[in-house]
Amino acid sequence: MIEHLTRGIVFSKEPLEDGNCRYAIFTEELGKIYVETVNSRKITSKLAAHLEPASFSRLRIVPKKSGNGFKLVDALLEAKRKEKEVIRLLNFLDEITPVLQPDPALFSFLESVIELKKPVQGWERRVLKIAGFDPEDADCGICARKQIVYFSGQDIMFLCRACQEKIAYPPEKLITLS
Repeated sequence: MIEHLTRGIVFSKEPLEDGNCRYAIFTEELGKIYVETVNSRKITSKLAAHLEPASFSRLRIVPKKSGNGFKLVDALLEAKRKEKEVIRLLNFLDEITPVLQPDPALFSFLESVIELKKPVQGWERRVLKIAGFDPEDADCGICARKQIVYFSGQDIMFLCRACQEKIAYPPEKLITLS
């Protein structure tokens, strides 16, 4: 069985039955992966504190015997952020990032945000550019206007203010470009 030693940023956590959890983690070598843990929701779990969303941890993982994803063997927390804006950034990236597609530039940016505690105000344009959705030359996905104001991670498209109002996207599903 192949064992991977890597560093990763925890995007999200989903509880499963019997005290287990599934985590979406963006790793340096593998990109976004889904990792399952055993008994990590129990009070005696040694892993739970190392795997909270917005944590930067060293991980030891192995591929699952059946199905997709990985099982976590061990984790060691290196850094953590709790600010709402960091959580918002990670939720957005969890939504748009494909599985098993490494992105060294995105990992480096996230590492600087989490580990080096760099401020994240105004991250929207920078992250979209790193992810391949450069807003500089973008136009509205509906009417083709150049005055874009929003990005929909759900539909992977830019929107102008008028089209967003017509369609009435929920504000929590849009990224406002400053």
